[in-house]
Amino acid sequence: MRGDTVEVFPAYGNTAYRVALWGDKIEGLYEFNPVNGRKTAAFDSLPIYPATHFITNRARYTEALHSIKRELTERLEYLRGQDKLLEAQRLEQRTKYDLEMLREVGYCSESRIIAVTSAGALRGRTHDTHRLFPRRLPPRH
Repeated sequence: MRGDTVEVFPAYGNTAYRVALWGDKIEGLYEFNPVNGRKTAAFDSLPIYPATHFITNRARYTEALHSIKRELTERLEYLRGQDKLLEAQRLEQRTKYDLEMLREVGYCSESRIIAVTSAGALRGRTHDTHRLFPRRLPPRH
């Protein structure tokens, strides 16, 4: 945001967009080259898409993070109870990293948590193919 101008740099393209405002009205929509700042096109309307297709409201997002943390605690207790300390440490490190990425940037590059969050925790159900922490771990052979 610069004064009455909003510049949008979509992650999915090589150009950027400028929204010129006059008070609370849009005065103009422009595409511009982010390197030299020159306008390349003008628009009457402009769809701008999110950087990721996993979108939710703040309440559900917070609910999902709490759900993931609860389930992580359960799985860590189980693994430590089975004396699987290395597995517990790795699960804890990776999950905490993913949770931090979700808090800081809104998504993480790994699909482990996002799949659970979008498919299960947010809708109150889970899909077996998207389970992050299965209720029963496979028997050790």
